[in-house]
Amino acid sequence: MKRKQIALLSVVIAAVAALFNFVGCGKAEGDKNVSQIRYDILSAETDNYVITAYAESREVPLKADGISGERSNEIIVKICSLSALSGTYSISLTIDDKEYTATPEQRADNILKADVPVESLPGGSFVMKITGEKSAEAELKSVLPGGFAEYTVPLETVKKEIKTVEKEKASYEYFVRVICENGEAFWYVGYITEDKTYSYLLDASGTEIIARKTDDNRS
Repeated sequence: MKRKQIALLSVVIAAVAALFNFVGCGKAEGDKNVSQIRYDILSAETDNYVITAYAESREVPLKADGISGERSNEIIVKICSLSALSGTYSISLTIDDKEYTATPEQRADNILKADVPVESLPGGSFVMKITGEKSAEAELKSVLPGGFAEYTVPLETVKKEIKTVEKEKASYEYFVRVICENGEAFWYVGYITEDKTYSYLLDASGTEIIARKTDDNRS
């Protein structure tokens, strides 16, 4: 079981790196030095697409450099086509009766990705339209099971852990993301400084650290 948990943490860390390769507002008092909060993961399938969306409050651009920036709300959309894509595509999201449009970037023969700034994050679902060679409309719904903690709980758990492993740096930031694996929720918390990244995988309650990893950012 422990090996599976460590493997899951490795997958999460790899996904972080991939996300940075893809990319390149005010904070509440308790959110100081938090550069990313992933609140929800939503998904839908159509005849031609598998769509995944991440509802986040994040600095723009998101960069793991140990320096926290002002956050804004964004929906990170990934569209996987069941066949090769061609031509130009656009997407529109409807959240709280407000429509947001974007032109996704093609990242592979069958993958589109877009970061869509929004005024408010969806409350568990939203409707998205895809316009292009193969148009579609779908309602994306949260894939997260119930019973997981607010992001502040795993964040505080890791803050206590960090105090035992190193003296707090002058410059640092936290990434906090809810993740889902086989229908089970977990929390990922990353503590990033200029020279190191401490990654933690926590259970749904946010109180138990089940895997940890430290990477040297200078290597």
